Amino acid sequence: MIWLSSLLLLQLLHHAKAPPPRITTQQSQGDTDQVPLPTWDHYLKQVSKITINDENSEYRDFIHNLNKEIGTGEPEEVVGKEWTAKVIDAFNRLVSENTKRQLHAVKKKEIDAIRRRLIPRKKSQTSEYDTPTHLDMKTLSFTAEDLRLLIEANREHVKKFTELRERDFKRYEMEKRFVDEQRLLHIRTEEKRKAEQERMEALRAEQASRKIKHPLTEDTAKEVWEKKEQLPEDEFNPKTFFALNDLDGNGLLDLEEVRRLLQNEMEGSLQFQNGTEADPREKREEMERMRDHIYKEVDKNGDLMLDYSEFLTGIEESRDKDKNWETVDNETFFNETEFNEYEKQRVGEIRRDIGEGNKPTGYEFNDVPLLDDNFLNETHIR
Repeated sequence: MIWLSSLLLLQLLHHAKAPPPRITTQQSQGDTDQVPLPTWDHYLKQVSKITINDENSEYRDFIHNLNKEIGTGEPEEVVGKEWTAKVIDAFNRLVSENTKRQLHAVKKKEIDAIRRRLIPRKKSQTSEYDTPTHLDMKTLSFTAEDLRLLIEANREHVKKFTELRERDFKRYEMEKRFVDEQRLLHIRTEEKRKAEQERMEALRAEQASRKIKHPLTEDTAKEVWEKKEQLPEDEFNPKTFFALNDLDGNGLLDLEEVRRLLQNEMEGSLQFQNGTEADPREKREEMERMRDHIYKEVDKNGDLMLDYSEFLTGIEESRDKDKNWETVDNETFFNETEFNEYEKQRVGEIRRDIGEGNKPTGYEFNDVPLLDDNFLNETHIR
């Protein structure tokens, strides 16, 4: 896999628009359910474009074959460091001087752009700014150290927002349960409350029993080939299928392209018998978990890009696996202690908002909740 894959790993979401969640949750700034583009995206693309080409074919082939040397069972952090060290050594030996001169010019423009952004913030005592980590600001020349910093900055960026996504989804699921329980408490008659509980339990059972095929298998690829691409199933060709999903034609599947592939695989899988669609937020989380799984199982060096050999290996190794995917409906993302703490926090927020004369976010009732399932004006029947 070429080192371009590490540099391109964040060219993901140019046109992606996340749909709003089904329920109202407490959102804080900086929360996300997908990896956003980094602030250095334009710089990254320029470096990638001028470095990987026929002029540097020896370097490109060396990096492409590096995957074959990566051992299995090694910790991801160790593999990443070893891979990066070999890439840097190859960069110094094999990249042409003409390419390096172009990289110097690109880096100088990036530093100038950063300085233009940072100077006004430094002058303002109230503004905060982050020191750039994706390049060495002390020199204008592009060196192997800049390559290392860019690769590591990309990986740290993905790691950071993956952790944010997991934290936000956990909070989303706790808020969803909180809202459901509050709604049940406000149903006035025992008969109606029981009927609603039965309806909710039936829906949860249907969700838990859904059958979604394991991602990146030959079966799922053939389904997309036939239904989405409108091609004869008996003419399925893995290499052609890979090329159809390699939208930018660079020989690699990046995060956005893998998301698109997964979306095609999942189409129709998350619709219930009554015709309603799955929770949009949970659907996105399902897709992100599938993506994480693919990279963990197939992406040998952890650079979040798949070349054809990795893609083909993933399909071949999945033939003997269980074809069904374990969905989020069968996972537990928090325990009772965590939920009780969250419930206590939310009730406190609601009571505070009401006390200050504000309408609480995500709480559509007019009474003041207590932690013992009662309300100050006793508007519900327990």
